[in-house]
Amino acid sequence: KAKHHIEAVIHMDPVVRDERTDGLRRQVADLARALDPALSIHDFRITPGPRHTNLIFDVVVPYGFRLSDSQVCVELEKGIKQLSPRYFPVIQVDHSYVDSRTSQR
Repeated sequence: KAKHHIEAVIHMDPVVRDERTDGLRRQVADLARALDPALSIHDFRITPGPRHTNLIFDVVVPYGFRLSDSQVCVELEKGIKQLSPRYFPVIQVDHSYVDSRTSQR
């Protein structure tokens, strides 16, 4: 990414769908929307462990967003840690490179 300034994505399917994962996904999506209704998450999954549980997901940051990527991650991490100090967020920031306000006209 740093050398060629491109992103390569390997998409892994299927993402496990169970009651715990779905509940956590909804909670994290609510945290993102509470930070700003323009934020959304996808590709949410968890990896539980004996001491902590990784919450792994992508957050879509819209074109021209008011916060930096790191600020978005810090704010989401704060909210996730309030859900449980055992949750360890692993966040990938995706960018919407198109201004959706103009593309819907």
